[in-house]
Amino acid sequence: MERKKNVQLALLICVLIASLLFMSACSSMSQEQNSQQTESRAATQETTGTQEQETAATTKPDQQQPSDTPDESSTDGKYTFGLSFSDVAGEFGQGLSMAAQEAVANAGSKSVFVVADKDATKQSQQISDLLTQNVDAVLCFAADTEAILSSAEEAFNAGVPFIQCSRISTDLTHVSLALGFDNYQSAALDGQAMLDAAEELGYGQVKCIELIGNIADQNAVERQEGFERFCEENGIEIVAEVLTEWNTEVCYSRLVDTIQNLDSPDAFNAIYCPSDTLLPPIMSAFNEFNCWTTFGTDNYKIITSIDGGPAAIEMIKAGYVYSTASNDPLVLGRTAVEMVIDMLDNGTSYVGDGKKIWVPAQSITKVIADTDDTIWGNRF
Repeated sequence: MERKKNVQLALLICVLIASLLFMSACSSMSQEQNSQQTESRAATQETTGTQEQETAATTKPDQQQPSDTPDESSTDGKYTFGLSFSDVAGEFGQGLSMAAQEAVANAGSKSVFVVADKDATKQSQQISDLLTQNVDAVLCFAADTEAILSSAEEAFNAGVPFIQCSRISTDLTHVSLALGFDNYQSAALDGQAMLDAAEELGYGQVKCIELIGNIADQNAVERQEGFERFCEENGIEIVAEVLTEWNTEVCYSRLVDTIQNLDSPDAFNAIYCPSDTLLPPIMSAFNEFNCWTTFGTDNYKIITSIDGGPAAIEMIKAGYVYSTASNDPLVLGRTAVEMVIDMLDNGTSYVGDGKKIWVPAQSITKVIADTDDTIWGNRF
């Protein structure tokens, strides 16, 4: 009996020892698995981080989307440019922003790029934020040429050059440099093209509907003044004015109402479009009155525009639009950055009317659109 108890005790001890050994083995395996999982997660995070860095490094300026978060180039250059844009929704804004960012990068500098979504208050705050980041210069495509003056003064007081591109204020007291296109010249080019087309078509008296942009934009004001001055001096009759506010939907509805209120669609034979962005609503409105036709056909209305972007060039090639005054944003953006680099490198300064730098405009008709690959509407 005693022997039997001893055997049972020995078996129990063996079972306990085996259990302890098994638990120890399981614990060791669990630790090894946890270690492998930790290493795997670390590797995954490292790969993801690398992919994000590579994506950021290969993003092109024209692929950047407007956001509240500043876009900062990865180049650690000797200068930092604050690029403040009202918007990049249209071809002109896209071309200008792309050219400026490329020129900054090519100069071995970096840029912080912000977009205000056409909101003057938002743009003012963004510029204040740029100044706190110690940028060396602010290059601005303004939402409102009057509201932007407070930002120009803020930059001036901070000792930071403030440069306006395309949209130029009347008061340049605190603006270091202003580059743009001569709106009076562009408007006159459109007026002359209108007369040339009328002569070729045998229309005699030119009877024109004038589209007007947003009067908060000095460009719109000058393009209106320039065209009306040309019409007065050269016998073009303006039969109606349409205030568009640079809004395509507003342009369409008001243009339709204006044509309906005329005695007949024959009461006008031309339309002045102060920006290519308003060509689509012209097309929609004209289609309702069967006058979206090509040059030389029945009921054709002479259309002259300003900007010279790709969409306008295609409409000219197709014969719907007669001409556009080309304002090349690629040249403008590159020239602006080059002049600012000179200011920062050499202390160059501009005073009085010398602050305004005009980039020449060019009248583009079908012959040029079809054959000249150097115009920005054929390059962009």
